Amino acid sequence: MNFIKTFFWKNKIAIGACVLTIAFGIGYWVLSSPGTTSIGEDVTVGNNLDVVGNIVASGTICDSIGCIGAGGSGLWSQSGSDIYYDSGNVGIGTTTPNKLVHLAGSQPTIRLEDTASGNDYWDVLNEDVSGDFRIWGSVLNDNAMVIDTTGYVGIGTTSPQKKLHVRGSIQSSATYPSICLDNTNTGKSWLLHVDKNTNQFIIRYYSGPSCSGAWVNKASWSP
Repeated sequence: MNFIKTFFWKNKIAIGACVLTIAFGIGYWVLSSPGTTSIGEDVTVGNNLDVVGNIVASGTICDSIGCIGAGGSGLWSQSGSDIYYDSGNVGIGTTTPNKLVHLAGSQPTIRLEDTASGNDYWDVLNEDVSGDFRIWGSVLNDNAMVIDTTGYVGIGTTSPQKKLHVRGSIQSSATYPSICLDNTNTGKSWLLHVDKNTNQFIIRYYSGPSCSGAWVNKASWSP
């Protein structure tokens, strides 16, 4: 054995540069020049510390960035069974995150799974072919909503043709359910609504935008 700056003191080992092999049953502990360590069976020294198996530490394990373990001061902090990070952005698939959480990759997806209800889940994703934003449900086994790259919203369809394109039925529930059709080209508008007292269906025409002010004309139908 050729020792160079290797110290054993109170169950701690300081390694400068040495060549030392100690056999422990079927495993090996290898201290190899210059100051590298390997622990495990059939190990090959490649880094300052190579371990084949698990590491159990009652204190902290540190590197040039920070520490993990009890009392550690790494990027992530522990509070009971929770961990948190309260400074900067987190990147998954990217080394340059621009938001608090930044996912990058082919069709990046966030899954929200409810383990208390049969593991039903919703996927929120950026579709990799079209670039659409989609919400996909496991119970539906289909897309619940799509926003395409032009800003059109589709419900029940993945190819919306207008700002809002619904394939199916629409229900409006309110004391005064109404829809305002605002023509931004003419500055005039139409209001479709149900009267809360008579239950009449009424269409009102307004000479101004946003269905506001005095209406000019109307038509109504009674049930």
